[in-house]
Amino acid sequence: MRHRPTPRPTPPDEGNYLRIEVDGRGATYWRLPFPVLLARLQQRILASDLERIARADTGDSAQVNAVLDDAVDLWCVAGAAVGLCWHDLDSDLDSDRHAHPDLMQYGEAVLEELHDAGWTAQQIGQVYPRLLAAVVRVMPPASEVAGRMGFSEARRGAATS
Repeated sequence: MRHRPTPRPTPPDEGNYLRIEVDGRGATYWRLPFPVLLARLQQRILASDLERIARADTGDSAQVNAVLDDAVDLWCVAGAAVGLCWHDLDSDLDSDRHAHPDLMQYGEAVLEELHDAGWTAQQIGQVYPRLLAAVVRVMPPASEVAGRMGFSEARRGAATS
């Protein structure tokens, strides 16, 4: 994590910006990126079997391992969301999204960086659901996206005028 020589101005708690109170950290600030950047992360969450994680049968080691894999994926999703929305007034993340083309790897790098900076799992757990809820609010409905994307490619030799 790099200290900013000049702090960011405090953003408004509206529009693409959020202010979230975090235990042990006070007010934290976040910026929602263009929603499509988080769409893949949302797909990961929706595809995950949260009920299976919650009901893990500790007697079945294969099931427990599968549940742990899902839990790790969810934490990586949380890390990626936190990293994409990071807007701390005094510091920037060293983790570079462009250095990690896979968002899950980026999420893992963000989690490691936050851990090194003293963030706890509880603190990340306070931030992530609020970020996800804000992203869901600004995403257009799937039907609207499908309607906009419902065009076909021009046929070869078709008239262009």
